Formats: sequence, C-alpha cells, structure tokens
Amino acid sequence: MMKKLLLGGVLSAAMLAPSFGAEGQAPAQLTAEQQAQLMQMMQNAPSITVDEAVKALPENLASFNGQMFTRKDFADMLKTQFKDGKLPAGVNAQMMSSLAPRIISDMIQQKLLMEAMKKAGIVPSATLVRTEMEKQLKEAKKEELDFLAQMLAQQNKTMDQLIKEQSENPMVQQQIAMQMFLDKYVLKNIKVTEADALKYYDSHKSEFVQPGDPADSIRASHILVMVKDDAPENVKKEALAKINRILAEVKQNPKNFEALAKTNSECGSAANGGSLGAFRKGMMVPEFEKAAFALKDNEISGVVKTQFGYHIIRRDPAAKEQPLSFAQVKDQLIEYLTGMEKQKAVQEYGKNLLESSNFKLLIPQPQAAAPQSK
Repeated sequence: MMKKLLLGGVLSAAMLAPSFGAEGQAPAQLTAEQQAQLMQMMQNAPSITVDEAVKALPENLASFNGQMFTRKDFADMLKTQFKDGKLPAGVNAQMMSSLAPRIISDMIQQKLLMEAMKKAGIVPSATLVRTEMEKQLKEAKKEELDFLAQMLAQQNKTMDQLIKEQSENPMVQQQIAMQMFLDKYVLKNIKVTEADALKYYDSHKSEFVQPGDPADSIRASHILVMVKDDAPENVKKEALAKINRILAEVKQNPKNFEALAKTNSECGSAANGGSLGAFRKGMMVPEFEKAAFALKDNEISGVVKTQFGYHIIRRDPAAKEQPLSFAQVKDQLIEYLTGMEKQKAVQEYGKNLLESSNFKLLIPQPQAAAPQSK
C-alpha cells in the first residue's frame, strides 16, 4: 500500500477498480486468439475523440435519485480521465456503445460514493493526502523505505517534493478520501483468521506448489567484490586481495558460503546468502555464465573476473517441484483472502448504493456471446 501510494498515488485495485458490471454481469472472456486479434486491431486503429465516441448514444443514458444521467454528463466525466479529449487507440464508437453500460454504472456508483463521503465529513484535500503519506512513512518497513529512496534518486526527487506533488493531485486526494471512507464504514469489520486460511489451504492444496526450475536453467550463488574496469591499479589490487581472502575462507569451510556472502558480497543478492536463483544461458554476462555452467552441483569456482568485479561462484542444485506447507504460505494467504473479502464488501456496498438510488439504465446492455459449437 505504501509503495503504491507514494510512488504513483494509486490505491489498492480491490478498492478502486470498477466493482461490478451492469446488473452484476461479469465481462465476457476472450479467447487467446480473440485477444491477439483485438491487440493487433487496436495497435493499427486511429484515436477518436470522446465526443465522437459517444455521439451514437441516446441523450438520456440512466436515471438515479430522480436525476437523469445524460450523454453530456458521460462525455464530461470521460474527459476528466483523458485530458487531450481522445480515447486510447482502437477504442471506437461501436466499442464505446458496448462498454457504456458498465462504465455508466461505475460512474454513477462513484458519484453516489462521493456523496456518502461528503455526508460522513470525509472531503478530499491536500492536507488529507499529506497526513496519510506521513503516517504511511512512519509505519513503512525498512525495505519499503529503501525501495522508495532508490526510486526517488532515479527520478531526482526529494521526499518533500513527492509529498507535495501527490498531495496537490486531485485524483490522489479523491483516492485517499475514498480509501479512508471505505476503511471506516465498509471494511472495518473484515477479518480473516488463521483458521479461515487453513480451511482454504486444505481445500486448495493443488494451488500451493513451488514449481521446479526450467530444464534448461541452472541455479547459482555468488560473492562479489565490485571494482570497475577503469579503476586505478591499486584499487583493483585491493579488490583482488579481498576476494582471494574470502575464497580462502570458503575453501576452508564451504558451509560458510552463505554467511560469507551476507557479510562480504557487494551484490544485492547478499541478503539471500548470495543466491541468484535459477537462470538460463544469455541472462548473465559471458564470463560469469561460462564459469557457472562449467561447475557441477555444489562445486565452487575460483575467482572469476567480469565487468562488475571479482566473483566466487557456487553452483546450487536445481529446485524441484514441491508442495508448500501451510506455515510457508500462511501470511500471504491471509493477506490474499482479506483482499478478496474486502473486494466482495466493496462490490456489495456499490451494488446497494445503486439499488437504493433507484438506478436504472436507459440503454440496452450488450448481449453475451453465445457459446461456439465444437
């Protein structure tokens, strides 16, 4: 949640994705061939304006709370999402007519949700976003903060700049306010227990399997002492002396490889005892790849020089497919099931909002495609 908000101003998909289709219908599923054809068509098709896309729709599209939702209302709301007034390439008037019932339902649901938020005293604002971001920063884990700092450095931004940018974004303001409202009034009683997760695990054991490594891959770990090719000779000598000292320790006690990687390696893999996982040919630099593929399982290389510096490589046995225990998946499973329960609650709440407003679509819904005969 913290990374999604701070990096992109985007809340959980379960909270903000369209919660249900018109009359609760799920969107039709496309075959792989149909998806490929659609992608090809969209890539080659020109963009059209929002006004062009909706012009074939009738004047009145839906009613709710005694109000009429018109074609102009629809176009105006679409334009807030597409600032240049153009839809993505490939979206034509026919497609818009097909999608309109779903989009209109979601738009009106959002309007009703905003009204409920206003009644509850939760109003989008820059202060609201700033307060929430500062709270999330305090609660964030170290690895999340490190990841964020890295992303900010790449974008040449400071934390203050990011907070200011996000807090002044009207869409982020709305999303934060919406999340706060849902958390307080819709999701507060949702709780998935360990017993709930175990019940799901026991009835879906075939889903909890760790796949084995691909047949054409190997698995390896390494210890890296970094040095650039253009580094001064004395720096290269120091790096080489260091890797040779580590190699001597590894040879003396190969079981200490992971511990030595954690304390000495200058690669991000150090946190995992130097493990690089499984990889195929072509995924590593040539010198590293040649040395790694030449090793046997559990064999340790001498010093290998690459553009990154000096390596000690150990080839690890391939991972085989194996079932995951409940203890291994418990935390992620509870998180997943909690997300699913929250999504259901939001869907039900949205459905109730529409029903209580006497929502009625005034345009025909697209007919579901008939199953193809074999």
